[in-house]
Amino acid sequence: LSQAGLWGGLAALGCVLVPFWLSLSRPPGGAAEGTSDEGLRLAGVAGLGAWVAHAMLDFNLQIPPTVMLAAVVPVLCRPLPAAVLPSGRSERLLLVFLAVLATAGFWRVPGEWRFRRLSDDADRQSLAALRESTQRAASALPLSPAPWGLYGRHALRLGQATAALEAYREAQARAPHRSALWSWRAQASLMAGDVTGAAEAAGQAWVRYPTSDRAILLSAITGALQADPAAAAAGSPPPWLRTALASEVHVEDAPDGLVARLGGPPGAGALAGVSPAALCERFNALALRTPEAVPRAVRFVPEQGPAVGRP
Repeated sequence: LSQAGLWGGLAALGCVLVPFWLSLSRPPGGAAEGTSDEGLRLAGVAGLGAWVAHAMLDFNLQIPPTVMLAAVVPVLCRPLPAAVLPSGRSERLLLVFLAVLATAGFWRVPGEWRFRRLSDDADRQSLAALRESTQRAASALPLSPAPWGLYGRHALRLGQATAALEAYREAQARAPHRSALWSWRAQASLMAGDVTGAAEAAGQAWVRYPTSDRAILLSAITGALQADPAAAAAGSPPPWLRTALASEVHVEDAPDGLVARLGGPPGAGALAGVSPAALCERFNALALRTPEAVPRAVRFVPEQGPAVGRP
């Protein structure tokens, strides 16, 4: 509901119920008693299993009914011969068990509706009102980091670093494995002037996603700040920090490690007096390496530099 609206939610519900009904009912085509279409039931198991995974865990499986359709539609398009099941009762019990578990996802519907309303109204609310709406949505989705993540992004946009940090801590309590949440927390810590906290959060983001564009950029930013005690001790952020935070990074594989192509919005470097090339030189001096079992070197180049690893 929060992603596709009411009609999308109804379509997803239909995607769930069709294989649910097909997997538990007698197969079409007048099959004899005691026989079953193994392919159809296998498709039902695969589809219900995908929905169970989404219902019980907070996976990045955006729309599990898509997985169900991929399993079910090919089976429905081509009639398959019925076959005698060697253990029909046990298979039916398995399907019933999966079907019951699949319905566990329906408890998220009220919370998804509240989150949809929260997302639609976020730009029209004050930060205090948005916090109250976030608390209501989060109470209805106790395992999802999405409501607090949304609040944190709006707080950052308004320059409220303390509120953003609180929001990302709440989100991480629900999904501590998400690299993106650690990256947002690092950015909020930078805005609050906590370089050490930002470096720790950026490091956690990088460990969880070694090729993450944002985690690599934030690790470079915090590393450069820690390598320059004068900049860290100054009352105001160094001139290059504004350009760095506004920059975009695209990471590519290369024979000698990873290449991070650094670019940014037009004029960002000119406003701060720092070019992407100067930032790359600063970051390359850190000699960053990925936090993997076999570390790979990270080399920054300007976005308009020569192609690396491209066809």
